[in-house]
Amino acid sequence: MSRRFLLILALAAVSSVQPARAYVLFGPYDFGGDLIYPKWGDNHAGMPGGTVTWSIMPDGTTIDPSFNDPNISGTSSFEALMGALGEPQAMAAIHRAFDRWSEVANIYFEQVDDSGLPFNHAGALPPVAGHIRIGAFAIAGNAGAVGYAGPPNGGTTLEGDILFNSSNHFQFAAGNEGNEIDFFQPPTFFFHNDFEGLLLHEIGHTLGIAHSDVCSVMSVDFECFKYLNRIPDPDDVAAAQFLYGPALRADFDHDNGVTGADLMAWRGGFGLSAGSTPGQGDANRDLGVDGADFLIWQRELGAGAVVTAAAVPEPNSLAMALAAVAAALRNVRGRCRSGGTWRTTWAPIRRTCI
Repeated sequence: MSRRFLLILALAAVSSVQPARAYVLFGPYDFGGDLIYPKWGDNHAGMPGGTVTWSIMPDGTTIDPSFNDPNISGTSSFEALMGALGEPQAMAAIHRAFDRWSEVANIYFEQVDDSGLPFNHAGALPPVAGHIRIGAFAIAGNAGAVGYAGPPNGGTTLEGDILFNSSNHFQFAAGNEGNEIDFFQPPTFFFHNDFEGLLLHEIGHTLGIAHSDVCSVMSVDFECFKYLNRIPDPDDVAAAQFLYGPALRADFDHDNGVTGADLMAWRGGFGLSAGSTPGQGDANRDLGVDGADFLIWQRELGAGAVVTAAAVPEPNSLAMALAAVAAALRNVRGRCRSGGTWRTTWAPIRRTCI
């Protein structure tokens, strides 16, 4: 394939990141009439994402020499960042943020251990690290964090990775969903990002969702993100469901499809009256397993598409052919300290706070 043809395809892909709907996606890439999106699992819209693993880079994790972005440097200090926030609270917020997306779209997330291989190391893949690795490095500018798009993303191991800016400041903002955030916290009164809301936004990028044109989790308009937002809004939900299909309440075995195997799980849990889990057949999340859960299974039977692999499926051959075109798609979300604006720079696509 000639460089000129690759350039034409790349430009076509860039031009496709347009708000045909209120939400904005990375892609699609038109490959002979077949539309491909950067996402987990099958790269076609509406197909489930499988089970995507995530891990936390140990403090001291270095950056592989193959990584050529001078704006990101140092060693990871995410564990120290969590410690400053309160490690149990921070870990609970991470699980909650991943669960928020699984509650609306047909994709699951599972934490695994991380061996500490350098960021962007060719071997930093399951089973020695998660598909998504979370770390904290020094990032030039005011960006709060960096979220990399999922595969195909240049065929690198940074696909889906999330980096917090260790030069920035974070908090668990007080208040309820929709309350205005007090960003300037004592004793320093530096600008403090809301940790959980920012992480929820970056996970959206790993799913394949770009910055939204309306107020939502994926918005970068200060008039939107100055309010607590830790639950996907309708625009975010529509984007996630377009890419992965809706979440399935009766997918008790988490294989992305509702089948007879899920009925067996329901039968095994039938009669439980308190403390039951979705894996035991609790479809309506009322902590019991009864006829109401069976009716949900009956309505959803045949929905989704069963993913038999233990982890997220590998990109199909067509998506692999597009890896060069999709090289290094990535998205930076910054929390401007005051009145910042956004610009798009090129090679690779990146939004920075100025």
